[in-house]
Amino acid sequence: MLNKIFALFQLIPGYVKEYALRYFSSGKYRNPKIYIDISQDTLFSSYGRHLYVFLKCLTSVDQEISFLRKISLLDYKRMGRYGRWICGLNDVSFFQKIPQYCQDKILIYDSPDSEIGRKDWKKRIYLNYDIAKQIEFPNGQNWVMPFPMHPGIYRREKHQKLSSFRAMSKSLKILFAGNLDPKLYSEANEFGLLARFQIVPRSNIVQALMSELNSDFILIEDEAQKNRVFAGEYTNKCLAINSKKCHTPQDYWLETLAKSDFFLCAPGAYMPLCHNAVEAMSVGTIPLINYPDWFCPSLKDLHNCIRFESEADLIDRVEFILNMPRPQIAELRQNVLDYFETHMSVENFLHELIVSDHEDITLHLNTSDVDILEKMASTSLLFNAVTNYPQDREDASLF
Repeated sequence: MLNKIFALFQLIPGYVKEYALRYFSSGKYRNPKIYIDISQDTLFSSYGRHLYVFLKCLTSVDQEISFLRKISLLDYKRMGRYGRWICGLNDVSFFQKIPQYCQDKILIYDSPDSEIGRKDWKKRIYLNYDIAKQIEFPNGQNWVMPFPMHPGIYRREKHQKLSSFRAMSKSLKILFAGNLDPKLYSEANEFGLLARFQIVPRSNIVQALMSELNSDFILIEDEAQKNRVFAGEYTNKCLAINSKKCHTPQDYWLETLAKSDFFLCAPGAYMPLCHNAVEAMSVGTIPLINYPDWFCPSLKDLHNCIRFESEADLIDRVEFILNMPRPQIAELRQNVLDYFETHMSVENFLHELIVSDHEDITLHLNTSDVDILEKMASTSLLFNAVTNYPQDREDASLF
């Protein structure tokens, strides 16, 4: 108990500087077009990473946003280290009264009983976080927000420099970089989620590579070894970097991904979908993946990904990639970039959402909330939803 009180006490200076002072000064001279009314704590899940990315990318769509919820010190703590970053967004104000005239304003809210939502807004966007539930969609348009890159990428503005990363020359054929700690990526943490969807766990993937690939596999566990590989001639092998022993700073993460033709997308700690898969695709690195159906819409084998379904299948696919001709790699890479720009760019998605003609929209978000993920099944909304974005999609079903 004393530790919790002390941790809360340590946040007071940041709370006063980053939020409280802005609360009393940020809204005086602004005329926001988007009002955000968050009453649930679900968007604070996963250290608030989805809250930050959502607001950060919204500011690129509309420069004036009002965050209506008053943030208490306890809220400030619950928002997590990423969620607290919203207090540093210059285009977000924290003190705004609801205008009497709302017909030229947009409301984003997460309570179906919101009194604010009953006003006559230009557009209402209702946030639904329960992607595990099997539901019939209410009237109106239904959109599913793409899973984002890590919030640190957006905070450092690296998402604005993707074209330069995409133009980089390649150093190797297949890359994996991530934490290999078996305690973190255990079945206990995944609460049976991977087994339910027949997805090979991260620890099994790396063990299979080490056991079967022999000279075609390199495990990197120190900085000097990594630098030699990336500085030398093209390496036609599968390279795995143990990030616990050889960390890649986030400032150089997209650059590192961009130097590989393929990225082995091992599943995350709590669910298959992981930020690194999105980040790899953002720079045109082709995913070697065993959970393509978690994307919206599903990735297609030999079109914008290479799919594997078991340890033995993984080895076969790696050997297939190591012998793949350059023209086929170039075609796959372009398909990956096209897919990212059409379906995965959060900024592009939110722009389409805001400018759409529909007045009432339900926006479904995967917030990485453990209580929700634990209930995921093949009948869940995420796998059976019908979406209207993008509107020229040939097949409206997500998967």
